[in-house]
Amino acid sequence: MPTIRVTTTNIPANSTAFPLTGNQYEYLPFPARVEFAVVANAATLDVTIYSGSDVLQQNGPPVFKATILTVYPDDFLCDDVAGAGERLNVILRETGAVATTDIETTVKITPLG
Repeated sequence: MPTIRVTTTNIPANSTAFPLTGNQYEYLPFPARVEFAVVANAATLDVTIYSGSDVLQQNGPPVFKATILTVYPDDFLCDDVAGAGERLNVILRETGAVATTDIETTVKITPLG
């Protein structure tokens, strides 16, 4: 069961980051259940999550914690069933006047079939 874990640091004010870009499982090679967790220690972050053409969250908040350690299943608030070839995408957008320090994006991938 593959897991993607990416820590993003220092997103500049009014900028975006794409933590899953270039990952081996950005495009799923098989049908799977995908579960997403985005944990941050800043309150000025908007998160958009896509699973193929499905929008699972649009400009919503991440899970806020003092430490960005992801806890399963508590922090995995978005999940979907995705087909082979579909793209997994998370967009992090810093809306505040200062840089966000730490964001952890975790995707749990469970193959189907």
